[in-house]
Amino acid sequence: MRSKKLQALAISFALFCSFTVAGVAGAQKPDLDHPIQPKSVVKKEFVPTDPEDFIKKNGLRKPSKDAVLVKVVDVDYVYENDPSAGETVHPLEIGGNEYYIKNVGPEYVTYGSYVVASVEESGATNGTLTLSQAVAVANSYNVSVSVNAQIITAAVGYNVTQTWTTTATYSQNVTKDNKITVIDAYDKYYQRSFEVWEDDVFYDDFVTTGTSKRHVGFRYVVWEKSAGSGGGWV
Repeated sequence: MRSKKLQALAISFALFCSFTVAGVAGAQKPDLDHPIQPKSVVKKEFVPTDPEDFIKKNGLRKPSKDAVLVKVVDVDYVYENDPSAGETVHPLEIGGNEYYIKNVGPEYVTYGSYVVASVEESGATNGTLTLSQAVAVANSYNVSVSVNAQIITAAVGYNVTQTWTTTATYSQNVTKDNKITVIDAYDKYYQRSFEVWEDDVFYDDFVTTGTSKRHVGFRYVVWEKSAGSGGGWV
């Protein structure tokens, strides 16, 4: 529990402020058969000026040694009912230890290190190659001390243990040639940092820093490789 001095201050503001939390205790298992579909998407498409340098800096995995990066598409999903949102509680309802969170930093973009969905075409016909696969996704947090996840959830503004299923989907026009088009999907997150402090009678103590991240969409990477070059990421 927070100390009496903090409880007294919190009581004074209990009618005026609240923090967002959700079912962080025992989040439901993602349902791959019934993914949550976004209401809309925000898409940014670009071609790196130096593809090989972009591949190295972003840790992308080529679908073959001779694969060429065609373009990158960043997509943010906007949901009708935010799967990260939950009920609201007052600060005094969040107890369990002496720690609290402050100095939450601004969000910045990060990406997953692994391909979570992928599709490739044969190169035999003209048409459209479409990636559409259900993917289990999750918010998360990382901190070196034991902090109640609800406390972090309240501080950063979203459920840090929420999991759900959505669909990674993107389409690319393809032509009949000796090249094979591949679409890979990577997770996209908004990450932020925070500080963990310990409540003390006279002076509160800084304990450590931590990070949290929320899943917001996917990065789609479109490749071309030679027919017969084989599969498997390198």
